[in-house]
Amino acid sequence: MMSSRGRSRSSATFGPLLVIATLVLLAPRQGFSFENEPRGFGKALFGMSVDEVKAVFPKMQPFGKSTPESAALLVVYTLDNQTVLGLKRCKVVMRFDPNRLYEIEFNCGSGVNVPAALQKHFGGPTQTDARDAFWQSERTQVSLNTKSRQFAFFDQKLNFGFQQHLAQYVRTHQPGAANAPTPAATPE
Repeated sequence: MMSSRGRSRSSATFGPLLVIATLVLLAPRQGFSFENEPRGFGKALFGMSVDEVKAVFPKMQPFGKSTPESAALLVVYTLDNQTVLGLKRCKVVMRFDPNRLYEIEFNCGSGVNVPAALQKHFGGPTQTDARDAFWQSERTQVSLNTKSRQFAFFDQKLNFGFQQHLAQYVRTHQPGAANAPTPAATPE
C-alpha cells in the first residue's frame, strides 16, 4: 500500500510532465509549414493595428463594452456577412493584443462543410483529435472545432506574446498577489 506521501510525490511529478508533453505536441516545429498559410484575413494582416484594420474593414464593430482595464489586455471587433475560403455569410471576430491583430475567428454556420473548405485550401491537417483539427506551422496556425465548425487563424508569435501578457496579468491580480488590487468594500 502506498503512503499518502508516495501518492503526492507521484501526482506532483505527473502534473509538470503532462504540461511539458502538451507543450511539445502543440509547439510549432522549426521549418514546418502547410499550404497557403494565412497571413490574416483579406488585406487585414496579422500585426496590424486596430486603425489599420478599420481602414480595410470600416464596418467592423467593437464587441461588447470594454473597461479601460480589459481594453489594456484585449480588444475585440466583429464583422458580419463575410466570405472566407468560399464560405459565405460568416461572422468574423478579430482579436487584438490590444494593439496588434493576432487572431481571427470565423463562424460560418453549421450547415456548411467547413472541414472540406479548409482541406481544399490548406491541405490535410497536421494534427487531429476527436474534437479538433489543426494546420500548424512555425508562423501560423489554423484550428477547427469539428463539432461547432468554428475555425480560427492566428499568428503563433503574436498569440504567444498575448498569452504571456495575460498570464502575467492573472498572476499579479490574484488575491494575495503583491500587485493585486484591493477588493471593494461590501456595503452593509
